[in-house]
Amino acid sequence: MMWRTASLYVIGKQLNRSIYFDGNYKCIYEYKEEFRDIFENNYKIFKIMRPKKQHVKLVSFAEKCCHYDSPDRLTDESAQLIKIWGNYLQSFKYLRNYKKQIRKFFTFSTQNKLKAYQFAQNCSKFKICVHTRRGDFVELQQSTNKYFTEKATSYIINSVKKRYSNISIILFGDDNNFLNHIEIADNVTIYTPTIRSRAVNLCFAINYCNSLLITAPTSTFAWWMGYLLPEGSPIFYYSCERSCRHISKKDFFPTEWLPLTLNFEGKIEVDDNPF
Repeated sequence: MMWRTASLYVIGKQLNRSIYFDGNYKCIYEYKEEFRDIFENNYKIFKIMRPKKQHVKLVSFAEKCCHYDSPDRLTDESAQLIKIWGNYLQSFKYLRNYKKQIRKFFTFSTQNKLKAYQFAQNCSKFKICVHTRRGDFVELQQSTNKYFTEKATSYIINSVKKRYSNISIILFGDDNNFLNHIEIADNVTIYTPTIRSRAVNLCFAINYCNSLLITAPTSTFAWWMGYLLPEGSPIFYYSCERSCRHISKKDFFPTEWLPLTLNFEGKIEVDDNPF
C-alpha cells in the first residue's frame, strides 16, 4: 500500500487532481487505520469516496507490475473522476522530483521512533543492514540465497572497514532459522532484531542504517528501506536475472543503487550491465 499511496500522491500533484480511494473496498478503511498507527500524517490523504459508477471513467493504467506507465498520457482526460484500472504503481520513476516530500510523507509516529531508538542503542557505530526474505518467496524462486548473502555482506564490510572500524551487521528477515545460519567471516558483531513489528523495523532501517543490502530484490519492503534511507547511503542489491523477469529493472531500481552479482569464480562484483 505504500507504493500505491505514494505514487498516487505524486500523480495527483502532476495532474492537478485530488486523489481518492474507493470506499466500496473494506480493505481501504483497514489501510487507513494501519497508516494512522504507523505514520504521523499521511493517513490524512485517504479521501474515501463511493461515487456512482456512471460518474467515474475507468482508465487502463499501470496494469503490469514494476513497469513505469507515464502519467502524461492521463493529462487529456476530461472526466471529473477517473479511476485507474491497475494496482501496480511500483516504479521509482513515479516519485521522481518528490523524494523530500515522500520522506516527509512517511514520517513515523513517536511510538515507532522510540522503539527503533531503543534497539539502536545496542548496535555499533556503522550499521550495515541486510534484508532477507524467505517464506513465500522460496516457492516463487525469488528468495534470499545464503551463499550470496554471506559473500555480499563480506564484500560490503571490506569496502567500508578502512573508514570505519566499529561495524555491526543487522539482519532483517522472516525466517529466524535461516538468519541463525548466516556466517560472516569478518570480525563484526551481528544483530538480529527481536522486534517483530514491520513498522519498527522499517523505522529503524531508515533512521539508523548506514548501508543496506537487499538480497531478495523484488521485496517491496526492502525497496522502501532503501528508498527512504538518507541521501548518499550506499545501497546494494542482488542483480537478479531469472527471478526478476516479471519486472522492468530499469523502472524498479534507482540508478544510484549498486547491483551486485557473483562472477564465474564465485566472487562478488558490481554488475556493469544490470538492465
